Amino acid sequence: MITLHDCLGLCDALPDEVAVVAAHEHLSDLIAAEKAHAVLQADWGGPAMRQMIRDQVHVAARKGDLNALRALTTLLHQAEDAHPGGVDRRRIGR
Repeated sequence: MITLHDCLGLCDALPDEVAVVAAHEHLSDLIAAEKAHAVLQADWGGPAMRQMIRDQVHVAARKGDLNALRALTTLLHQAEDAHPGGVDRRRIGR
């Protein structure tokens, strides 16, 4: 049987990035690991992952959750380093 730990080992995303995808997309952690991996394989994956993290930063800020805000801001910086560049698919064709 494959576990979440196994999936995280096969995934290009950090465990905290998978948690962000799960929260952002309302998915289980296992399905979020699969989605995070698929997203990061696309040309637009880095920008998409960073945007999901930014969205969760805004959620934490609205709730006044300073601990989550700090953790997500740190994660955003890690994601910028881990997944630089990319093509923002929202800007293609503009």
